[in-house]
Amino acid sequence: MNRIRKITGMAVLVCLIFVGLMIGGWYRITTASTIHPTRGIYGMEGVESLEIWIEINRYMPNAARQWACNTLLARETAVTKMTRPENAVPYSCQHDFGTRRATGTPYDTIVDGNLRQLKEGLSPELEAALKTCFEAKMAASVTPEQIAATNDSDIPAMQAVVGAASISARECRAEVAK
Repeated sequence: MNRIRKITGMAVLVCLIFVGLMIGGWYRITTASTIHPTRGIYGMEGVESLEIWIEINRYMPNAARQWACNTLLARETAVTKMTRPENAVPYSCQHDFGTRRATGTPYDTIVDGNLRQLKEGLSPELEAALKTCFEAKMAASVTPEQIAATNDSDIPAMQAVVGAASISARECRAEVAK
């Protein structure tokens, strides 16, 4: 019984040391690693350390993750005199990281994606007309069975829906945007 306690204690100690080293490395990269003057954080020595930092950072509590991102990116800005665009920051530093996006069925995703692209650059009146046209054409082009099969990830049904959405979008754009 005493031996099992010692082994368990050693295992816990090793785990704590490992976690401490990981968090210590995360903190060191965040606050003290040398940032390359022209390539920024991706030019740091030991770029693999940055990749490990990204992985650790994504599991940190939200406040710690945001602090680390803000600190690292502020240090990079101070060294390089440039700021990164939102889409170029390390993974886990995006402003919407960790928020759940509304998800729908595969059919909804296909239709919404085509409709969103279709409406770009149009006035609200034309957007409404385009949406009405698109929904009518999709209702005429796709059967309820195909929609159900798409939602069950049936490949031929998905191909039919994607094709119908593409054709409907093209036709409606030509009709409405005249």
